[in-house]
Amino acid sequence: MSKPYLLPIFARAVHSGDWPENERGWHEFCIALDNSKSNLIEIDTYSRDRVIHVVTIDSDTSNWTPKNAYFGSMDFLNKYDLEKICEEISSQDLEECIKIDKKYGYQEIIKIKAQKDIDDLMSSALSFHDAHIESIEAKDGGSIFMNQGYIYLCDEINAPSLDEGDWGIYFAGKGLFYRVLPSDNN
Repeated sequence: MSKPYLLPIFARAVHSGDWPENERGWHEFCIALDNSKSNLIEIDTYSRDRVIHVVTIDSDTSNWTPKNAYFGSMDFLNKYDLEKICEEISSQDLEECIKIDKKYGYQEIIKIKAQKDIDDLMSSALSFHDAHIESIEAKDGGSIFMNQGYIYLCDEINAPSLDEGDWGIYFAGKGLFYRVLPSDNN
């Protein structure tokens, strides 16, 4: 594998096959530019050892045509079979992909300011699935939400707000910054 690099993801799908619903995600792939940023390639989201190859740092798919949780593409690419797009893409559509890549601006350190920033963090961290903070272990994922100027991190899945109920341990602060670092595993 090559070193990690930043690029837009133009499509995502699941390899053909009759996969059980709970295993479909392990067969997911993304369509992106290669390292030279001149051709489209297919990248498996996970390796055979279930190591993540693709980390999503921007969850916005507003210019996509999604069909379900595992299949979708940018609107101008929805005419292609995603398992054949790398070979069949027109030169005009490839040029549009390259233009989109050139316009993308990445911030290394992101400050949580709005719900979209929370969505991006939760997407890149897989909702903190199997995450832990020092000795506090969150086995089923986590949640982040904003309330009255504070940002709350909670060890419960989909905690929408502060509640009088017993929904877990939380941390609160006025500011939250994060940075996504590439793994040492290839």
